[in-house]
Amino acid sequence: DWADYVYDVTCMQTFPGKKLHGQRNFLNRFHKLYPEARVEAISAANLDLCKKFLDVYGGQVLSEGALAEMGYVREVLDNYDLYGMLGTCVLVDGDVVAFAMGSKRGDMLYEHIEKASRDYPGAYQKIASEFAKMYGTSEICFVNREDDMGNESLRISKLAYQPVVLLEKYVVGWVKSSSKLG
Repeated sequence: DWADYVYDVTCMQTFPGKKLHGQRNFLNRFHKLYPEARVEAISAANLDLCKKFLDVYGGQVLSEGALAEMGYVREVLDNYDLYGMLGTCVLVDGDVVAFAMGSKRGDMLYEHIEKASRDYPGAYQKIASEFAKMYGTSEICFVNREDDMGNESLRISKLAYQPVVLLEKYVVGWVKSSSKLG
């Protein structure tokens, strides 16, 4: 029950084919409703707008776990330069409606954080696609959107993007034995 969702980078950029038609439809709806939307790399120029969006987004969160997660995301935004994250945001009428942050390792683009307003249909598909476009350079083959934290709704959403593999994760621990050998 603990696995990272790994996708083909080109599929995340454009949502091609029949299997991804639902994601593509949401993306097209976003484009139709918000043709003036802008996509930008997260920078000093828009960081405060991302924080403002997070404050509104976090105000809609009810569970303790989600509130704790908002605190971690705020920590990253407050220290964005220190974390060395790659970031993308989507703006409509000058306000951030979605953002994603992550990192690159080898041929994999990791999306550590993704937040989007449900008030903007297709915003999640837009930010997922734009993050993959902005940082999915020629050496990147895959996007790892990480695990679903045991959240059934998040699991259904992540499966809808048709991962190429669910990369299982394990916890390995060391137990000190009290017995003496020899």
